[in-house]
Amino acid sequence: MENHPTKANGDFTRGLITLIGALKDLQVPRVWEGDFHPRILPYRKRSSSGAIPGYPHSPRF
Repeated sequence: MENHPTKANGDFTRGLITLIGALKDLQVPRVWEGDFHPRILPYRKRSSSGAIPGYPHSPRF
């Protein structure tokens, strides 16, 4: 991300539900061109797997 041309566009926070628990306040870089998507955070998803016991729907943070 350090060499990305739009890296100075700031970031936003979001959470992610994983098999080992909830991760909160993750800092995600914000880019203008939309060509950067972190591999560890599924695009527009709140959970890393569709089959998490106790979470049939994506929770809101």
